[in-house]
Amino acid sequence: MSNPIVKRYGLLLEGRLASPLLAGSGKDDVTDCDAIVDAEGRPYLPGSSAAGASFHYLKATCPDQAAALTSLFGSREGHRSRLYCYHAELFSAVPDQSIVSRRDGVKLDDYKTAVKQAKYELQMVESGTSFRMRLEWILREDSIVREDEEEALLCVLLDGIARGELTFGAKSRRGFGRLKLERVSITAFRHESGVEHDSLRWLDWDWQPDSFERSFVWQAGQSTLRETDNERLRSLREDSGWHELRIPLSVRQTIMIRHYKLPISGDVDYGQLTGGTEDRPVIPGTSWAGAIRRHLTQIIEETGVDREQAAIKISQLFGSGTDGSADNRKRLEASLLRIEETEIIGGTPLRTSRTAVDRFTGGVKSGALFTTRPWVHGQAELVIRWLKPSEEQETNEAGLSHESICGLLLWAVRDLQDGVLPIGGETAIGRGVMEKAGEILLDGETIDSSFESKCSREALRWCKRQHKEEIRS
Repeated sequence: MSNPIVKRYGLLLEGRLASPLLAGSGKDDVTDCDAIVDAEGRPYLPGSSAAGASFHYLKATCPDQAAALTSLFGSREGHRSRLYCYHAELFSAVPDQSIVSRRDGVKLDDYKTAVKQAKYELQMVESGTSFRMRLEWILREDSIVREDEEEALLCVLLDGIARGELTFGAKSRRGFGRLKLERVSITAFRHESGVEHDSLRWLDWDWQPDSFERSFVWQAGQSTLRETDNERLRSLREDSGWHELRIPLSVRQTIMIRHYKLPISGDVDYGQLTGGTEDRPVIPGTSWAGAIRRHLTQIIEETGVDREQAAIKISQLFGSGTDGSADNRKRLEASLLRIEETEIIGGTPLRTSRTAVDRFTGGVKSGALFTTRPWVHGQAELVIRWLKPSEEQETNEAGLSHESICGLLLWAVRDLQDGVLPIGGETAIGRGVMEKAGEILLDGETIDSSFESKCSREALRWCKRQHKEEIRS
């Protein structure tokens, strides 16, 4: 054998889904996007999805590690992958508890009116579901010298999962597919001549949690796979990563993210969206993103940018949509922002009955009585992430720097804290108003006024500069 396997590592990642997971099967028998399931009807995350998300995360986070990435994940030129990603098991810790649910959504126009034929329904795996992911890392004779490099990449990969920066499945930029990594187990097998017993041990090995040599809680930025010093890993951890903005908020009065398929649908017509295995109220990432995007578009227009150019600018930050045409699909841009789904802590549901009133007579309309269940009070923390720029490139292709992105987001976030920007539905009757519940944190530190002023200037300069360049072109 010209390039034999000399060593292999088995890794077992265990934890729970920190947000819903959308891994579609490509079928629409039950919803517009059905979850992928095995022969026994159990949902899972395909190994190809896990491998693809992992590769693209490392490619974006460690752009100068192309050679090590090719060694680890393979290439189209025929280099075989040395990291095997198995299907991730998804299961409930409670017997007979359903972990698959449905969630509907609808596209809204600039006036928060539903776009015709834009309603959809998804089938997803709920947050709180337990997962078990298996990885097999193989070292061949020609790659043993790169063991430190590949281990460094795998540690950055696990750091990304633990921090919530690496997400899996669809809608991952809008709060889906985040994992809570609770435990990592690892065992090694040597296949050189003279240690045949390791090869025999590997043949009988069954991936059971108690069969690993080492099992520990993964500490992002600190833990390593091998208990050895890895200088390459230290440098990667210093240079890579994402920026994170955390905004503590509280619901001033009530909030309503509509959900019609309630367990007691005969009691109310619709109520606040809930999710997870514990059925807690949530604010989807799509709701946050839609409200902030629309609000920032209006602010950019107020700086002197016309409506069409403002839409182009905001697409550079939030991504662009498609009308289904081939030409439009070619111009698709992914969002630079990852906006997390938020769980509302505390508060209580409130059953409320209302009726439509005839605007001419002032009387009650016949058959127009309906009952809803909004959520009253509670705490919510909005989390937004974006990739750190490299040292060589301070801005992206759209000219957006770290400071200008911060400035744009802070424009909207301050309005959220002041109750100017409401979230969700029924905002015309006072729902969805938020208020400040703590200091805004950027990468774990409080934002001072001088830095915020600098970010605001950079954001305004970006709006003006881009506008002038587009006019000249």
